[in-house]
Amino acid sequence: MNIIADNLCVHDKRSSSYADIHAYDDPDEIPAPRINCFCDNCFYGRDRLAVELENNRQKIDRFLELHLASIEERRSLGTTSRLGRAIDACDKLNEDF
Repeated sequence: MNIIADNLCVHDKRSSSYADIHAYDDPDEIPAPRINCFCDNCFYGRDRLAVELENNRQKIDRFLELHLASIEERRSLGTTSRLGRAIDACDKLNEDF
């Protein structure tokens, strides 16, 4: 399941709902995505954000990769430093939820 694909306009071929909704439709009769569309994703603005995320996926993946590496690097400091203790406390808090 792809969270971004779940939030695209249902008429977008990349949408996870596209195949279910348009399985038996004539390709010429399928409406264009986002143009006068009132599907939930377009109406509530989720499609617009999903398109932006999809367009910037490589940048986001690189950012997350660097960010996670930075967290692992900080964890290697251990619990003897203030930063290490703070990270351990945040980890503990996340486990409780």
